[in-house]
Order: sequence, then structure tokens, then C-alpha cells
Amino acid sequence: MSAQPTETPLSDRTGTNRQPRPRLRVAAPATDNPYPPLKWFAERILRGLFWVVLHLMYRIRVVGRHHVPATGPALLVCNHVTWLDGFFILLSLRRRVRFLVWTPYTKNRFLRWLLRLGRVIPISGEGGPREIVRALREASEALAQGELVGIFPEASMTRTGFLLPFHRGYEQILKRTPAPIIPTALDQLWGSIFSYQGGKFFWKWPRQIRYPVTVAFGSPMPPDTPAWQLRQRVQELVCECFELRKHSHPPAVRQFVRIACRHPFRPCVYDGMANGKQLNYAETLTGARLIAHQLRSQLADDPMIGLLLPTTVAGAVANIAVALLNKPAVNLNYTAGEEAIRSAIRQCGIRHVITARAFRSKLRLDLGGDVELIDLEDVAPRISKLRRILTYLSVILLPGWFMDRLVLRLGRLRPDGLATVIFSSGSTGDPKGVMLSHHNIVSNIESMSQIIDVEWTDRLLGVLPFFHSFGYTVTLWLPLLVGASVVYYPDPRQAKEIGENCHRWKCTLFVSTPTFL
Repeated sequence: MSAQPTETPLSDRTGTNRQPRPRLRVAAPATDNPYPPLKWFAERILRGLFWVVLHLMYRIRVVGRHHVPATGPALLVCNHVTWLDGFFILLSLRRRVRFLVWTPYTKNRFLRWLLRLGRVIPISGEGGPREIVRALREASEALAQGELVGIFPEASMTRTGFLLPFHRGYEQILKRTPAPIIPTALDQLWGSIFSYQGGKFFWKWPRQIRYPVTVAFGSPMPPDTPAWQLRQRVQELVCECFELRKHSHPPAVRQFVRIACRHPFRPCVYDGMANGKQLNYAETLTGARLIAHQLRSQLADDPMIGLLLPTTVAGAVANIAVALLNKPAVNLNYTAGEEAIRSAIRQCGIRHVITARAFRSKLRLDLGGDVELIDLEDVAPRISKLRRILTYLSVILLPGWFMDRLVLRLGRLRPDGLATVIFSSGSTGDPKGVMLSHHNIVSNIESMSQIIDVEWTDRLLGVLPFFHSFGYTVTLWLPLLVGASVVYYPDPRQAKEIGENCHRWKCTLFVSTPTFL
């Protein structure tokens, strides 16, 4: 609403021929959504109430709002994650948006008055093709009147957090009334109360108060953009949103330290070999800290640290120790042959390789005279019993933030810092090293946990080697970051032993590759 006086010349405001005081008039609502005045006021009041409620529950960040035209028609095409997606988009813009909504929602006694006030466009396939055509035609007419129209082309909310295929109904809308397409992405909503994370809507505790949400609008696309290209652009927007929260995701080792201090006695790693060694989170962090402290001076000048260890508890603890030293770990592919290993060592400038004498004796590899081998069997005897006790007590008694920042001083780790180098097998020449940052590892872990929905009660069966990207990410860091446990077995080809371990330790998840399966 705006108050505008009728035009009156400035010279007529004084003197004997003063004109009467101009009357105020109420301006009509914006032409892009012509409400009757009463509904217009109600919509404004309701919009303000929703703004307050959602901003109390969520911390909303809007990106690319300038891509949405201030006037004129446009079609907003967005991914569908929660029940509140339309409200997040609506409150991120200064214009009204008419959304296509599934017809049964408009008949719900709790929602119908609200949706009617928002002038949604009901759409449903229950009435046959004629009903769908009617809804699409109404959306086209809204665009012709200069309104914003919103559509979720996935047609249903995601059950995994990832994009579903896009339906092509939006093409019929734009065929009648061409208008620019604004790709829109909602990020971080997966896992909130109104998402399907955990296999259910609503009935779960919020992860945090004022849950962070990002609403991103991309640059306009032509109305003849095909569905696959539009879906790809929305997917790219989601990735760009993830980059925006890069610095809010600590590196994997920092998250592990905080979980270990918060749940020190929770089971962590199991050895699937005959000895069946078990470590809880406190013992795992203690072992890694002791190894890191013992090797700190020896490895201080090394740019990268090599590891030649199988998929065992010792291999996992050694990788955590290297991460505590803020050194990139290079797990050497012991199945690729001696020349491939030497090539990887040469490319990374590795001067020390952490290994185990028992494992190395089976391989019988010559890594060259310029590489010093550090056997874990020689490290453990040099650690005094008093240091072991004090380190263990510090993990149990100190809070995670204190251990992370002040004791281990992991705050110097940066998301873009190099975490590991994964080498190819070298079947087409020298092995190629892929440099993965801490942010790469964390983003892959989040994507994987989103697919299989790992909980702290799960127990993974890990058989993939740590020189494998899947093994390093999923069987090493994924369970440690969600507080779950993992059973390690070094040979993925031994089906009988793997099955026995799965039964013995009551594993709930088995991650592998199609070839090994």
C-alpha cells in the first residue's frame, strides 16, 4: 500500500488562491497479482507472520535474488526437498509467487484457506489429462498476466535428498506463454524436520535451532530449455550452494576428534582377523595421538606421508595419526606392483613410509634406498605407559572443542588443504595421482551418508583398501564422522571369511564394489 496525493502545483500552495488539501488515495495492489484489497491486506499480514516464524526456526540465506525480474512474467523451477519449499521461496522474494500444488492439499481443512489465499494452482492426475491441461493452462494465463509462477518438476518430494527426474509439464506452460525460466535450488534442507530423512516426515528432532538454509536463484534461461539441461543447472546450483558453506564444515579429522571426546566409550573399530581386536572411540583417538606424537619430529619436514598398510585397525589408526599431523596421507597401492609404487613415491616426494613388518614381509617390495620405512611394531614400544594413561584420560575428560583447538591445534587445517592423494593402478602408464582436499572428503562423505543414511547405531563391514577412493572415504572416515562402528577385513576376495565376520559382528552395512561382489 502506498499513499499518493493528487498532483498540485507547488506555486498554488501559498497565496489567496490556495487549493484545498489533496485527499489521500489507496494505490491498487501490484498488477502482477491483482488481489481485492481485503485479501491483499490479509496476505501481507500472513506473509509477515510466516516470515517471523520461519526466521525463528531457520537461518535463511538468499543468493542470486537479482536474477528474478522485478516485474513481468517468469517461471521458477526448483528442487523439492520438504513440505515448506514454497514458503522458503516466497519469503526470499519481494514478489508474490503462484505455485502449482497437488490438488488434495487444497482440499485439506487445515491448508485450503492458506493455499486459497496464496492463489495456488491445483494440479492432479486423478481427473485425467483434462485436469492436468486445465492446470497448465491456468499457469500459462498467470504468466500472460505478468505473474511469477513456481513449479517443482520432480512432481514429488525427494526420498534420498538428490534430484529426481524432471517432468516436462513446464514445457507446456511455456509453449503457450513464453517466459524466462529461473532455476532455483534449496540447499541443506535435507535432514530438517519436514524432509524424508530417516524414512519419515515430521517425527524427528531438529538438528539445531535456526537450521541453516540456502535459497539460490540462477541466471534466467530461455523458455525452450530442455528438461535435462534445466535439471543439470539446478543440480549445479545445489553444488554452488555447498561451496558457500565450505568453511562451516570442519575437516574430517576435526569432526572425529569431537565425536570421540563426546562419546569416548562407544564402539569404534573392530579387527575381523582371528584376534578380533576392538577399540572404542577413546582408544582409537588415543592410539592415533600417541603415534602422531612419536613421529612428529621425524616427519616434520616431509610434504606427504606414505602408508603401506592393509585394511585393518592399525591401518585406520595410522591414517588418523597422519591427519593429526596435518600431513597429506598417500596410501600406496600394494597390488599395483613395485614400479607403480616407486612412481607414486617419486611424484609425491615421499621420504617416509609407515608400514608393518609383518605385512611388508609378505609383499617383498623394494621401495628404494631413499625411502625410510617406519614399522608400527617399532613405534609402540617407545611409548611409555604413563603417556598412554595421560593421553587416554585427556580424551575422556576434556571437551571436544578444547581437544580440537587447544590440545591438538587442528584449527590450522583449512577446507582447501590437501588431505590425501589417491593413485590409479598405472595400467596405462605411470599412476596418476588425484589430489583430494579436506572439503572433497567431507562433501563425498555427506553425499554418501545421504544415500545410505548411516546412523550411529550402524556397523559397517569394510573390506576395500584405503588406497581406493571409496575405501578411504566410506570405510575409513564415514563411520568415524557419524559415530558408527566399522569392522575391517583386509582381503575383499575372501567371501567365506567376510560372511562370517558379517554374522559374528552383526554388521548392518556392507560397502563394496560390483567387481568384488
